[in-house]
Amino acid sequence: MSEQRGEVIALKDGRLQVPDHPVLPFIEGDGTGPDIWRASVRVLDAAVAQAYGERRAIVWKEVLAGQKAYDQTGNWLPDETVAAFRSHLVGIKGPLTTPVGGGIRSLNVALRQILDLYVCLRPVRWFKGVPSPVKHPEKVDMVIFRENTEDIYAGIEFQEGSPEVKAVLAFFKEKFPALHRKVRFPETTAIGLKPVSREGSERLIRAAIEYAIAQKRKSVTLVHKGNIMKFTEGAFRNWGYALAEREFKNQVYTWEQWEKTRTQSGEDAANAERARIAAEGKKAEEARRAETQARKAADAKRAEDAERKRIEDRRMAKEKEVAAAAAKAEQAKKLADSKKAEDAAKAEQTKKAAEAKKAESGKAAPKERLAVATTPQRNRSGSSSRTCEAAGSDVSLPGWYVVKSGDTLWGIAERHYKAGWRYKRIYASNRRTLRSPHRIFPCQRIYLPGTSGKA
Repeated sequence: MSEQRGEVIALKDGRLQVPDHPVLPFIEGDGTGPDIWRASVRVLDAAVAQAYGERRAIVWKEVLAGQKAYDQTGNWLPDETVAAFRSHLVGIKGPLTTPVGGGIRSLNVALRQILDLYVCLRPVRWFKGVPSPVKHPEKVDMVIFRENTEDIYAGIEFQEGSPEVKAVLAFFKEKFPALHRKVRFPETTAIGLKPVSREGSERLIRAAIEYAIAQKRKSVTLVHKGNIMKFTEGAFRNWGYALAEREFKNQVYTWEQWEKTRTQSGEDAANAERARIAAEGKKAEEARRAETQARKAADAKRAEDAERKRIEDRRMAKEKEVAAAAAKAEQAKKLADSKKAEDAAKAEQTKKAAEAKKAESGKAAPKERLAVATTPQRNRSGSSSRTCEAAGSDVSLPGWYVVKSGDTLWGIAERHYKAGWRYKRIYASNRRTLRSPHRIFPCQRIYLPGTSGKA
């Protein structure tokens, strides 16, 4: 899957918002890093596919660090790599080159400090079937929360014989001569500082306790060297107990509390207090569990009701859609029936009109006779236009028609009376019967009963 199809993980209200296709930057690493990565990416992709099928997948984005980055860019830790981890929030890296005794400082520590990755979380457990040198490896099941950004990981140190270490030792000798005398070989000593803060200690311990509560772990152990380094390691222990009693008083019982009770009232009282608080904690845990289950049941009921309502709304919407479609179909049918009836009425009307017209045309021809008057002084070959005009000028009464060149009685009868005239007996003005419809000549005057005479 290409990077363009992925989305960046976001942080909202202290919780990660992970999309279906998150983009995760990765550093392949040095040494065995490429081999580890080739196996790891297959496992990670297969795990996501097994859990989510095709719905979710990781979009991998390679960034450079270590030897590979130096070979390609001349920089052991490019700014683009740090920016990618800052913007994407979640990433993965392989082992990086860290020269011992010289050269660059640890790239791992640099990344932790730049990105303030203050917890190094290391689960430690035994997997069945794996060889082990101990008798009961199945009892090994712990999660280590180690400080990652301060203490010795702050990386504050001065090399033996350097001007910096000489200045530090001179200051130390001037301000703290009694402590300076504890430096057994000041001329060949390298100095390192291990800053331990209340804020750094508390956030680490808080993360461990929250994890233990969330994962239902039985205990949290503070590992320190407070018997020797009382103001750093010892302070870490004291700050941890104070934090637990202050922020988690209803969920934890500290060894410090047990020590106080034992000192004041004896060991039996301390053990009884611990048992009572453990029972109360168990009861409170059961109440919390019941409350959680009730809340989950209520959420499930709400989700079920919402799903039922959604299904009902969808059913009702479907019914409305079907009813609307039926109404639309009924309206269309009515319109079609109306148009069909209208077309049938029009067809019937057209049919009746055609039948009426046919009946009208089939009626007997009128009884009037067609009178033909020959123009005086006319010859059979036709007359001049002057004679025709003179004859036409005498036709002033309705019903008289002046024969034009090319006219026939048949054609005149067809134009003026449509059908039915071709078999009629036609009489001339001299009362002779003219059986041939062609025996007319231009400029003759013909009387057409029942017409205006104009063609």
